[in-house]
Amino acid sequence: MKKQLSNIIASAHYYLGAFLFHSGCARIHQRVHEFSMRELQRSADLGMGKAQLLFGQLLKYRGATDFNKIAGIRYLRESAEKGSIDALFMLAEALQDKSLIEFTAPEAMGVTDAAHKQNSRLDISDPVMLYLAAAKAGHVMAALRLSKIYQQGSLGQVIDSEQAEYWRSEFMEQGKKH
Repeated sequence: MKKQLSNIIASAHYYLGAFLFHSGCARIHQRVHEFSMRELQRSADLGMGKAQLLFGQLLKYRGATDFNKIAGIRYLRESAEKGSIDALFMLAEALQDKSLIEFTAPEAMGVTDAAHKQNSRLDISDPVMLYLAAAKAGHVMAALRLSKIYQQGSLGQVIDSEQAEYWRSEFMEQGKKH
């Protein structure tokens, strides 16, 4: 019963914050924007995956400081650990920001090695692995990114035309479904 009530409260916070954000009402006044962000944060802190994804994206890509961006990566990670393929993809994208890499290590995020291995199913040290997980789960853009990574030999991968072609064909196939 307590879990259900928590889910209802998280949903209420999320839908109010998301409505204000997506409708453009949050642009009307700074206080409305702050209220919208507070509602999204409350929902994300209560563990709602959709809220963690949206709030994480907002912090990472629109946050004014590195502190906001790092917090955004934390929320994206939590959403990805709950199984969100969009969060996996966004997390891989976020890790392209080389200035934040040292701050996204488990130790820097307040996670000890033992606790990290025990509590986390997700290793965020390798964006290619995140792209692979998202692409295998059907994320269209992750397949495209992998095709380019293997075609160009970026992110520490060697140029592999077979892998590039495989992921390009997966992109085309998955694109037809969407």
